[in-house]
Amino acid sequence: MATKKQLAEAISKLNGGQLDLLFEMATCMGSTIKEVVSKDSDILTEEFRANFSNRLLVHHATHEEKFKKKSFEYAFCAASRSAGRQARMTSDPTNPGADVIVEGRSFSLKTEAAAGISENNITISKLMEARWIRDCKSKKDFASTHLTA
Repeated sequence: MATKKQLAEAISKLNGGQLDLLFEMATCMGSTIKEVVSKDSDILTEEFRANFSNRLLVHHATHEEKFKKKSFEYAFCAASRSAGRQARMTSDPTNPGADVIVEGRSFSLKTEAAAGISENNITISKLMEARWIRDCKSKKDFASTHLTA
């Protein structure tokens, strides 16, 4: 983690435009956001939540466009790493399955960028595609470890 001294040294080397941009990001990151995270989540640890939230804030401080699929995937991967997990993007961007692999676990991430989407709320309701359901033949199959996301 960077210290205030390291940050001050880095800031001293920036020009006016860079300082303006950094100020926009810092101001946005200082905003209070309301988050509701399931206490049962094995994915959204405090470190993951903080890193992902800050990435979302910086995105909106520096972009007017919505947080799209690829941005979401990279933020998810980076937040997973920040939480101390081994995470990587899949090598094939057109892969119909996983987008990110975290600790050997595949995640197929979906986003919504519809015109009517709320500007004040985001919902992360499903982090894994349910493709495995079609392979289930019994009730026991459905109760397997696939439901631990």
